[in-house]
Amino acid sequence: MWRTLFMAFGFFVFLVGAQCLVVDKFVLKASPPKVQTNWAGQPQIVPVPRREITPTEWAPFSLMAGGAVIWLYAVSISNRLKMKK
Repeated sequence: MWRTLFMAFGFFVFLVGAQCLVVDKFVLKASPPKVQTNWAGQPQIVPVPRREITPTEWAPFSLMAGGAVIWLYAVSISNRLKMKK
């Protein structure tokens, strides 16, 4: 079970790193606009700004390397369990 968990997590981290290598910025979906009332009691729609995430230059390669290391650790878990038995 631990081996599968670490393999999935390592693969996910590797894929996020590969995605950061290709994409310039991530724009997250904004929450629904808020409705406020003005001084006269009329409803006004106030837009909520979108959140943008720009990955730094080191992020893609660090995430891909970290994912690969986690994957290799997961492979070594099965080897260590076989040695104990």
